[in-house]
Amino acid sequence: MTNSADINRYMGLAREALVATGAKLRKNFISVFMDIMFLYVSVEKINFTQMGKYGAYCEQTYRNNFEKAVDWPAYNTALIKKGFSNPGDILAVGVDQSHIHKTGKNTWGVGRYWSGCDQAVKPGLEITGIGIINATVRDCMAFRAVQTPGTQWLKEHPDEEQSPKSNLVGNSSGRYAPNRNTSSVVGGDDTASRALSATPIAKVNKKLKPANDLVRKMAYCCW
Repeated sequence: MTNSADINRYMGLAREALVATGAKLRKNFISVFMDIMFLYVSVEKINFTQMGKYGAYCEQTYRNNFEKAVDWPAYNTALIKKGFSNPGDILAVGVDQSHIHKTGKNTWGVGRYWSGCDQAVKPGLEITGIGIINATVRDCMAFRAVQTPGTQWLKEHPDEEQSPKSNLVGNSSGRYAPNRNTSSVVGGDDTASRALSATPIAKVNKKLKPANDLVRKMAYCCW
């Protein structure tokens, strides 16, 4: 954001998207939420201490409001509809998994996951990022990020089937996945493409189809 006009437009879109979630929100929560959105585009290093220093509220107020639930898929969907409003644009759902190095036993979701950078299984966290790619304007907007459950969670839930492939498919086609009104094309990197390209997605939603070469090239540019 380089000027006040850009910031005002961003804040207006953020407020409209928050209202579009349909949740009954208190006025004080909306005020704190909007202040947080402003801080995200204004402060280089963002954390609760910095929020309390530069924001309009005390640090504890930000901490308390971060514990309240927000329907982020609905919020991001509203933003995407505003950002990619041209009906003639080519849209696709992009999926990619990232490895975050992390040691220790107390962090939820810690385990051993594939690291593309190291080309090996490494200890840490795994985040599945889902975005909406606009191949026409060569841009991408984030839809959702999901953390993969770790080994401790799997021990506590033995009936839950979790594998890198099943987790990727589940995150991309489950309750909070982008719907067919957003895009009917799914693409990703080589690992995601193998997991999503044929039968798993077809079983969940037969109208979804793998990305064509054009969209896949745009996906690589956006990531």
